[in-house]
Amino acid sequence: MPRKGQKLKTRQRRPTKPQVPRRQVADPLAHHPMLAYMAAHFEYLRVKGYSEYTVKARHSSLRRFITWCDERGLMQPADVTKPVLERYQRYLFYYRKADGQPLTHSSQVGCLGPLKTWFKWLARENYLLFNPASEIDL
Repeated sequence: MPRKGQKLKTRQRRPTKPQVPRRQVADPLAHHPMLAYMAAHFEYLRVKGYSEYTVKARHSSLRRFITWCDERGLMQPADVTKPVLERYQRYLFYYRKADGQPLTHSSQVGCLGPLKTWFKWLARENYLLFNPASEIDL
């Protein structure tokens, strides 16, 4: 309620911008079979009570790995062996960001940690006979 002699400020409304429909961008990994395993793993994590933030962080790490596998023709989780994971670890070590800086050690561990969890889950659910990431040192 205004005091005696006080003017009320009135805010003029700005006209709203017209909504432009977003253009759908085709997913370059839509064809990759590992995405189905990744989606099942995330469903398992949600059922187990993991936060959506954790699932989102792991999603970006696994997607980076699946992109790397797609570039090398690795299409199934069974194609991934311990030497392949060690190559990926070296790739992360030598990777340079857009500004030329290397990934920090914690960023590399952040990329490899979800892989260890994912492959452990794949082995436990019998999608793989053994876990190739079990002996990877972070």
